[in-house]
Amino acid sequence: MEDLEVIVPEYVPLYWRHLHRDVQEEVKSFYEHEDYFKALDQALMLYVDLVRDRSGSVAPELNVMQQVFKEEAPSIDVSARFVSLLPQDSSRNLNRSQKILSEGILAGFRNLIAHHRQRVLINEGIFSDSDCLNALGMISYLYSRVKMFDACPLGTEREAEGDRDSPAD
Repeated sequence: MEDLEVIVPEYVPLYWRHLHRDVQEEVKSFYEHEDYFKALDQALMLYVDLVRDRSGSVAPELNVMQQVFKEEAPSIDVSARFVSLLPQDSSRNLNRSQKILSEGILAGFRNLIAHHRQRVLINEGIFSDSDCLNALGMISYLYSRVKMFDACPLGTEREAEGDRDSPAD
């Protein structure tokens, strides 16, 4: 059985290695103690703090995501790094997905966590360990997109719309 675990590691350790390093650092102690609910809560706060820090927004969590990732002139343009690779419609869709997924993860997890006892959410089957791990992966993805923005050279500007191939997505 030991050899099989080397070839195919357990789900939880396998999942861990795909989380963004900052997320790992933030949630490590909770993850190691198999408190995925608390790990999720901390990762959500880390993501919101990153978005607030990068945007300067002090709005409530959900409003921050709506303001920062708005369709026209987003404060954080997660597609900026790919400006030469993506048609404008695709860039817009990448930003729109950041907004929608951020709103969804906050509404579906953070708001429930903030307003309900952990015991009720877990014992009543509203959240399972697997749900928390899946959400943690989504937060890691969203967090990574915002961190990529840091690597985008300052002054990157979008090419004129007429110079870009813009097929419908």
